[in-house]
Amino acid sequence: MKCRIATTKDLPTLKELWYECFLDHDSKASIDYYFENSFSLETTFILEVDDEIVTSLQLNQHNLSYNGKIESVSFVVGVATFKKHRKKGYMKVLLGYAIDYARSIYKQDYMILQAYDWNVYRPFGFVEAYYKEKLMLTDTDLTNIATTELLNFDSRKMLSIYERYTKDLNGYKIRDIAYFKQSYEMAMIDDVLIELSNDAYMYYQIDGSVLNISECAYDNFNELLKLIKTVLQQSNIKNINLVTDIFKYDKVYPHERELYTMIKELNDTKFEITDNLYISEVI
Repeated sequence: MKCRIATTKDLPTLKELWYECFLDHDSKASIDYYFENSFSLETTFILEVDDEIVTSLQLNQHNLSYNGKIESVSFVVGVATFKKHRKKGYMKVLLGYAIDYARSIYKQDYMILQAYDWNVYRPFGFVEAYYKEKLMLTDTDLTNIATTELLNFDSRKMLSIYERYTKDLNGYKIRDIAYFKQSYEMAMIDDVLIELSNDAYMYYQIDGSVLNISECAYDNFNELLKLIKTVLQQSNIKNINLVTDIFKYDKVYPHERELYTMIKELNDTKFEITDNLYISEVI
């Protein structure tokens, strides 16, 4: 049994592993795009048994704005084990190796992750940190809301809205124009729609009569409602599931708090769990 960093020769096997594990949640086109544009061998960890790759994970690198400083963190993604090798404790060994690597080689204080099953990661010291709220709205909630002008995709404007949106929040990812350009490409592959006004943007999908918003940013909540109202006028949608942060919306609407991201302290440096933590990354 050996843990190591991936190399070029591992790529075919790693892609096969992702196809086996993630096609229930992501399209083949989305996985292919990720491997061609974002996948990093240098931050991919594998565990071999008898020279055969059995499990893998990635430590994607993000810079967060935390307490007024830039904090480099590892974001655990792509946790995958071939079906024939599951329930043998291999991922536990590899994750332990990756945690030690982030602490000793990357010299980081924190590691974050999202999970299908949060309980898997609690024994490793991961704790709840970031939450989002799901707001259940209907078109009647927008009766007295005005519409707004829709703009073409503009990564520079979206970055400006994001930076204004996060200026009084904490623990969020520092983004740039390239981030939004790439997010646009990935959205097109995943059939995610993007709408933008001068004061708000949102990423969303339409599922029957439901508008599911996966990310949004805005100068104030009314500007987001105006953007939603405008989109609804172009569709026959009666229900809205809005997933957003827990700070900048009118709490009169029905809402449901959901765990979004866990964090692990790698050293003695404490990560303060506050009410203004915000993050909206998925990989």
